[in-house]
Amino acid sequence: MTTEERKSLLARRDPIVWVVLGISLLGLLLICVFGYLLLGGNGDGETVTETDGTAVPPFSQSTPVSSGPQIALEAAVGGSAPISLTLDAPVFLEIGGQTLPITARYIAPEAIWEPFSTADDTAVWVYGTIVNYTFGLPGSEANAALLEELVQGDPIVVRTKSQAEYSFTFTGSEMMGSPTAELFSQNRPAITLVWLGEA
Repeated sequence: MTTEERKSLLARRDPIVWVVLGISLLGLLLICVFGYLLLGGNGDGETVTETDGTAVPPFSQSTPVSSGPQIALEAAVGGSAPISLTLDAPVFLEIGGQTLPITARYIAPEAIWEPFSTADDTAVWVYGTIVNYTFGLPGSEANAALLEELVQGDPIVVRTKSQAEYSFTFTGSEMMGSPTAELFSQNRPAITLVWLGEA
């Protein structure tokens, strides 16, 4: 190939090379911008406080959620910058034709969920469970009967502080020896009800 032929061949590919190069640079720029928005900045100019990833409720463990402020949760995921979000706390649980007020309780991931004293007509929400809402029902005979009367397909409704309503369908129950970390898993939208009595 002569020098003239090479110049001619290069001249014909020039527009394609520039278009590919331009698209590549635009893509790289977009990745950088989205990366910054997701990991580097929170979009409103405020800084996010560093935390060790442990969520601690801003209220006592037995304060009703309905009287408290919106709940803020900060956590670092996989060594990235902490992410701050506001939880829409549940305030009422409708189950088996009854509406139960909800009280929040913080339970550390490594802790054992022990029975506790609370009103029999109050459900206890495990603070921070928002994908798989996890509630405990005090170990009274009335609550045991309420859960035993549920049949597959019965509705369970969670109402939140901001008036949102989340409907679930009862699919079944199982006996457990003692609560496990699996109860608190947040990998799928669901509701988990735990009767906190002795069988």
